[in-house]
Amino acid sequence: MAKHVMLDLETMGTGTFSTILSIGAVAFDPYLTGVDDSFEVFIDPVDCQRVGLQMDWGTITWWMDKDQEVARELLLRNIKEKGHDLPTALGAFRDWLEPHVGAAIWGFGATFDNVLLRNAYKAIGEPAPWSWRSDRCFRTIVKLAPEIEKPSTGEVLHSALGDAITQAKWMQEIVAHLGLVL
Repeated sequence: MAKHVMLDLETMGTGTFSTILSIGAVAFDPYLTGVDDSFEVFIDPVDCQRVGLQMDWGTITWWMDKDQEVARELLLRNIKEKGHDLPTALGAFRDWLEPHVGAAIWGFGATFDNVLLRNAYKAIGEPAPWSWRSDRCFRTIVKLAPEIEKPSTGEVLHSALGDAITQAKWMQEIVAHLGLVL
């Protein structure tokens, strides 16, 4: 069983209580290649606002940029077709994470993905399904090996699941290159 989970969120803000559009995660072994298990859910942004999560215009403008067309269209289509209310989406993530109890939960930045997801659970009055002791910062790992570039995995950029897969594979390359023991 993989003891590491790479998390990625697509959001409508950069603050710690931002609206979450989608959650992507993969369970993986940093000493091997590939991923063991994956999760993705799309969330209704209106429901996020109902519980007090926020949007910021800078991020909305960024999503509307013409250079983000493929990711934006994918995200908007899936939100429209499959956007769950926040409690349902967070419940699904809790269920997915259960077999990975005790795993290190990696986010790209010490104060972003993990913190936003933890705050979303707080917004619906539930505890996060992982211990704060499991929080890890993937950005720190990336800074340890600047010579290892983000791999081209063929995943859609700014798709939460695609980014989680890419980041897990990137970590595997860095761990192998540096001989890290995590």
